[in-house]
Amino acid sequence: MMQSDLVAHAPVTLFKVLSRSDRLVGYATPKAGLRPSVVNLVAAGEVICSAKASRFNDAAAAAGIRYGWCGFELAGLPRALALSSDCVVTCAASGAVLERINLTPEVLASRPQGRQALTATEVFDFAGSERCQNIRWIMPFAIDHRNRRGIHSVIEATWQMLLDRLPDAEEIELWHSIVQTDAGLGELLETLIKEIAEAAPAAVRLPGPFHPSFRYDRTLLS
Repeated sequence: MMQSDLVAHAPVTLFKVLSRSDRLVGYATPKAGLRPSVVNLVAAGEVICSAKASRFNDAAAAAGIRYGWCGFELAGLPRALALSSDCVVTCAASGAVLERINLTPEVLASRPQGRQALTATEVFDFAGSERCQNIRWIMPFAIDHRNRRGIHSVIEATWQMLLDRLPDAEEIELWHSIVQTDAGLGELLETLIKEIAEAAPAAVRLPGPFHPSFRYDRTLLS
């Protein structure tokens, strides 16, 4: 990992592990700001894997934390335990130890006899998880964008984000009155997603607020 990557991410101020088996799942969030946090799994002084806390996490959403967009998965726990019984999760930006891994029976059951190779995505989980399949996970941002920047802007942002183009005059006129309500804004998203799915039957995955394709205002995260 390059030093510039660490500078781009915020120090963790709130951290929680929700489950641990072959991987650690939880959420990590900075005090404020648009940058996500990054966490490392460290064993015997070696960084086994790193993850950007930019996944959607139901528990974080239910707790009202960053609208759920601060989840992480660290997949290297079995390999870490193969190296050492002393495993910790650290903040990549500050180096602070966030949690020491307790060797519960569930964790010990996942411990391999030798070193276990990880895929490149597992070693650096920085981008592949920043999409979602549920409209409700990005609706707060769509509503906030409309309220801050106006109806025309949210229509354009939705087209750019989902169709990679700007809407034409007829499309803007068609949806202008509809998206004045939250239900209408949800209808717009559902309609475009249906069009995409019909053109390409694979599951549609929406960009979340940390994905490069996301076009809605992200002020809610600040």
